[in-house]
Amino acid sequence: MEVRWSPEAAESLAGIAHDGTAWISDISTPALILCGTSDRLVHPSHSARLAQSMQNARLVRLDGAPHFFHWECADDFNREVLAFLAEQKSVNAIARVAQEVV
Repeated sequence: MEVRWSPEAAESLAGIAHDGTAWISDISTPALILCGTSDRLVHPSHSARLAQSMQNARLVRLDGAPHFFHWECADDFNREVLAFLAEQKSVNAIARVAQEVV
């Protein structure tokens, strides 16, 4: 019997099977890793392991936030992302240039 996967199921399985551990430690770009402490789909320990594997990552745990925290806790999400971006020199340089153009 041949098993046929829907595109959605195939994408989900590809995400589950993906393993970037061989190269993730090579990433030196600043990275913000966000997770919700009440995520029932992806345990926060996965985010911690990802952040520990990267050279320049910051892990932020949003207390009580669920899997879709970027929607359900949008204010917290936006605060953390904007704070992170404000610290990045390249983003600040781009913002200054953009202000000069406008």
